[in-house]
Amino acid sequence: MEVIGLKEHVHSMEERMMTKDMGERMIQRFDSIAEWIVTSKDKEPVQDHRLLELEEKSANHETRLTRLESNRP
Repeated sequence: MEVIGLKEHVHSMEERMMTKDMGERMIQRFDSIAEWIVTSKDKEPVQDHRLLELEEKSANHETRLTRLESNRP
């Protein structure tokens, strides 16, 4: 009886156990995510600069439109 229970327990563990292939796929996914994070952090200052530039242009655009509209005959 105990041997049968042990076999069932081992079989259950084998079904839930991670294989070497599964582990390698997980590591590859983690590596790709880490690479994406590093790449994104490198781009961050460029994006910040672009946003500041666009905000400035937007503010200047409103001022320019106001001036143009006030000079209408």
